[in-house]
Amino acid sequence: MGSFGDFVASTSKASNFFRSGAAGFSPTRRSARLDGLELRTTTWRIQAADIRHVRSSFFDDRVAFPAGSIRLDSALAMRDVTVEWHSVG
Repeated sequence: MGSFGDFVASTSKASNFFRSGAAGFSPTRRSARLDGLELRTTTWRIQAADIRHVRSSFFDDRVAFPAGSIRLDSALAMRDVTVEWHSVG
């Protein structure tokens, strides 16, 4: 297990990663199309989240992702931050 300093450094690195590219794409029902969204905020605060249970309709597909082939490695949360969502073409 890493030290608290390692944990803080890792959270800071993850925050910087997402801040520099705050756009994401999700599959739609039409396989050839993705929906894109970009998060914009003037106040960027991220903290580590404690996840006790996770479920995903996308990753629960055992044909695409056989049991044991994926795992949640971390989670981040933003709280009390005013955001705007913008469509990405």
